[in-house]
Amino acid sequence: MAPQLMEYWARLCGPEPYPRINGFDVEAVPGFGPHAFMLDLGHDPEDPLVRHLGQGLSVECARTGAGRKLSEVPHGSLLARVANRYREVLDSKGPSEFEYEYASGPDRMTLCRGLLLPFTAEGKTIDYIVGAVTSRVVEVDAPYAGAETPARDGPAQARDARGLLAVVETEVARDQARGKSPDTLRQSLRDCRTAVRRLAAADSRSHKALYAALERVYAFHFRAEDDPEAFGQLLAAAGLKSQVRAPFIPVVKLAFGSGYEKTRLSEYAAALSYAKRCGRTPIDFKSFLESQQGGLKGCVRAERAARRAASNGPKDTAEHAKDLLHTVDSLGLITDVEGGADGFVLILGRRSVGRPGVIEVLRILDELPSVVDAAVGRAARTISRERRGLATSSGTVPKSSE
Repeated sequence: MAPQLMEYWARLCGPEPYPRINGFDVEAVPGFGPHAFMLDLGHDPEDPLVRHLGQGLSVECARTGAGRKLSEVPHGSLLARVANRYREVLDSKGPSEFEYEYASGPDRMTLCRGLLLPFTAEGKTIDYIVGAVTSRVVEVDAPYAGAETPARDGPAQARDARGLLAVVETEVARDQARGKSPDTLRQSLRDCRTAVRRLAAADSRSHKALYAALERVYAFHFRAEDDPEAFGQLLAAAGLKSQVRAPFIPVVKLAFGSGYEKTRLSEYAAALSYAKRCGRTPIDFKSFLESQQGGLKGCVRAERAARRAASNGPKDTAEHAKDLLHTVDSLGLITDVEGGADGFVLILGRRSVGRPGVIEVLRILDELPSVVDAAVGRAARTISRERRGLATSSGTVPKSSE
């Protein structure tokens, strides 16, 4: 239901950051209604009103949830547990998808999955939040007295409550792979493309949306390995071919589209390849990216270094240029008000007329990675020539790597 709901929300958005609430139809997504709720932030953003409550949720709230303030919803109910996460939408200014588990008895765990979507009344502010949540109860072998635990926080191998949701998801994925159903693989690809659309709607500098999309793509790769016949059909339909030496290239092209920025696709494929080289599973993939120095870029550098070491080939020119620029002293500092990711950017500036010796920064240009990479390479070549000139004048021999 979540991918369908996300696709519906994205269609309603159009070019705007949020869709209008008056265009929303609770019946548009099959199966959504009973699990749906709506929060109205207009009355009090700190304690919104519950304007709508699906039948599946209202039973637990004694059918009195709708019309109440969120603070008045029965404590411990599924609605209270889920709806109180609405601040994540306000903080990220975009959809929030989540899954978690909590003890609902001495030998029972409740597994939940949900989605919160922002809506606007008449403009660009978030005035309503529409959510959906599904859950199921699972018996556990031993009593569990712990607090509510995020599903991905526990060790994936543990067959106790702390990693229960991760274990269940792994087993479900394995069972689906055994069935080798083309529909299963197509659904996995649809999930990837939904995450990519969500990334396009999010802030371009948001690591969260990008890592979530790559996590889906990484999981899709493993399902494709288990069902090469269905994967071959998807490739043929998209006009793509499998690549033995770069297996993740056709995978990212399927998910992001062949027309996507080629530099980005290459980096994504390298990061996914490095995660697999390190033996990471889809469950711990996102935490692996977040734990790497430099995040995604760090994985890309590590993968390319590993390939060079394996082939004993020459150092990658682009990576060498970036490594060289990391050794150069900066001319000065400016504040990055947008909080961009690690890496290189182009800065457009002009020399001030009224203040000699001052350069006014007009814009940071990092939208086109290929342009940034070209500028990085050109600067590195200039610096290399300057260093060689200094080395010659001082009577030293420049390093061959430069």
